[in-house]
Amino acid sequence: MRKGVITVYLAITFSILLSMMLGAIQAAKYSAYRVVCECALQSALLSAFGEYNKELLEQYDLLYIDLSYMTNQVSYKALTDRMESYMNENLKEPEGRLLFANDFFGTGNAHVSMTRCEKASDLFGSNLKKQAVEYTKDFIGADFITDFLSIIRVKKEYALDEESFKKKKEELDKEASEALENEKSEKGITEGTKNENTQNENTKNDGSETITGKETEDAKTINSMLSIDYLDMTYIRPLTAFLLKENVSGVSGKHFQILDAPSFRLKSNLESSEGAFSETETDPLADVYFTEYIVRKTGNYVRPKENSYLRYEAEYIYGGRNNDSENLGLVVESIFFIRTAANFISLEQDEEKKEIVDQIAEGISALTDIPAPVVSALIMCIWAAGEASYDVEDLYNGERVALIKNADDFNLSLKGGMKNLLPDHTYKTSGKNEPAPVGGTDIGNYASEKKDLELSINLSYEDYLRILIYLTPSSLKSLRMMDIIELDVHITPGNENFRIDWCLNGAEFDVTVKSEFGADYELKRKYSYSF
Repeated sequence: MRKGVITVYLAITFSILLSMMLGAIQAAKYSAYRVVCECALQSALLSAFGEYNKELLEQYDLLYIDLSYMTNQVSYKALTDRMESYMNENLKEPEGRLLFANDFFGTGNAHVSMTRCEKASDLFGSNLKKQAVEYTKDFIGADFITDFLSIIRVKKEYALDEESFKKKKEELDKEASEALENEKSEKGITEGTKNENTQNENTKNDGSETITGKETEDAKTINSMLSIDYLDMTYIRPLTAFLLKENVSGVSGKHFQILDAPSFRLKSNLESSEGAFSETETDPLADVYFTEYIVRKTGNYVRPKENSYLRYEAEYIYGGRNNDSENLGLVVESIFFIRTAANFISLEQDEEKKEIVDQIAEGISALTDIPAPVVSALIMCIWAAGEASYDVEDLYNGERVALIKNADDFNLSLKGGMKNLLPDHTYKTSGKNEPAPVGGTDIGNYASEKKDLELSINLSYEDYLRILIYLTPSSLKSLRMMDIIELDVHITPGNENFRIDWCLNGAEFDVTVKSEFGADYELKRKYSYSF
């Protein structure tokens, strides 16, 4: 009787222990299989995101998945199908099993869906800008940033731009016009009186002609340039042809269809992903880094990029026109006015030149009754513009030009120099400066030396491009950079259907795995490229 009790007790105990052991094994199996699923998902992510577009990496050091996969069809499903394929490959039973034994886990079947993603075109290219900024941070030092921001500060403080200079010019024109009107209304000089005064003026001082006499060649030139119709700077011909006339036949005429560009597609029909992972770029130096990225990765007039759709890509970032010649013209014009304003300031700071200008202005003022300070300022405007023409040509020939010139840096002198400003004048490179190395810059070499940046630094054509591109609105820079990237990748073999707005930087996935033994697993994972 007692033996039977022990047998029942042992049977109950054994069954309990067996159920506990089997339960532990099953729990371990479930837990282990979750680890297998997570490993399979991680492997699938690495495999899928390892299929980045090679041209983007080689040309622009950007990591993006092209959802077209070099086909003419684009969809998110192409990525999720690849994810499923890679996961199922890792979840299937291994081949070559021992006899008829089943694998411990059996076969699993994964279903992958994308919940949100991050594309290059999100928020008008902010994601592309983020990658470019992270890449460029490895190449830009603190000295470069200090010098570059100092140059921007100088440009803003001295108002070295077209708008400020034109405004100043309009004020001077207005003052000159008012003075002429007042002269006519107050004095009411008759034609005969004018002739008599002119004759007296030309024969005074023992019959010798004065420096401001209308009979002299220089005086005629000055007076013609001081006429109201002439003071709007229209004597500068279309700037691309005029300043680059020796090379104008070689100016690129390449263009593209703007309606096919990402900037047009995104502005007319914003096609963004469901959301971005990271917050909007808040780095105050982001525009400095992005500007340098653009200058380094794009071609320009003095350093055209090989195998590119447009020859002057950096000029397009600034100008935004769909052809090279217009963009080059806009950059020429902007640099011309920067140099004109800078030269005007240089003249104002040069006491010797200012004294000569004032003497001439007093003579002209006596003839025209236009206030001498107004005439002086107008003469300096014309002088500064003529000097700027030399500066621009020097820049386009690969030379450097001082940001703020000293007396020895000027190419034009006032004596006989006014005639050289006529439209038919043939400009020649001054040849004062050594040609700047292609892609080189002095920015970053001055902060440590503690020099006066305004007086010491010489800027190349690319440096002026840096300034112009930096001051371009950030969203425009990103959109136009996407245009350039798409155009360049388009012309590479197999990428005829490439679209930058279908390039994926990261995504978040929901994954469901059904195991052969009946367990269901739900996983969530996000992945994105990072530098």
